[in-house]
Amino acid sequence: MLIFLIEELGEGTSLLRTVKKGDSIKLYGPYGNSFNTDVDEVALVGGGVGIAPMYYLAKKIKEKNPQAKVSLYIGLNGETQIDKLFLNLKNLGLDVKVKFGGYITDIIEFEKHKLVYACGPDPMMEKVALICKDKNIKSYVSLDKRMACGVGACLGCTVKTKNRNKRCCKDGPIFLGSDVYE
Repeated sequence: MLIFLIEELGEGTSLLRTVKKGDSIKLYGPYGNSFNTDVDEVALVGGGVGIAPMYYLAKKIKEKNPQAKVSLYIGLNGETQIDKLFLNLKNLGLDVKVKFGGYITDIIEFEKHKLVYACGPDPMMEKVALICKDKNIKSYVSLDKRMACGVGACLGCTVKTKNRNKRCCKDGPIFLGSDVYE
């Protein structure tokens, strides 16, 4: 079974919201890279629709290493139906903290972590990456750029990094936070 968390932003996501059980759709991918799931300790930070990949990532990390210490920080704009789904993450043995409104970075216990993964709105990921950089914590961010072709040909998803421009769909979407945000 596939479950989608969709933020309606345009024609494509509008169409996806109309799909009903039994309808068929074509999926392509996965493309690009992914977060490393072979870790012993990590803080996962998800904001908005970025909580969906963090939920999946937490499950994959715990499947690989049930003893892994995973802290999950979830930031939401307000009460939603999704919060009930994610609050059961404690059953996976995660340290889960949810913040409604404001900035998720206000509740992250950065001093407890050596590695942080983030996915969500760009301002949130930038703030996470800059705080991590300041505290000498390694961070990775999952960028959400418009990816027209998905195979690196059109260059529409180009990301400026400190080394050179990279394609989000092919070279990413996961980048070292300190390479993207200065």
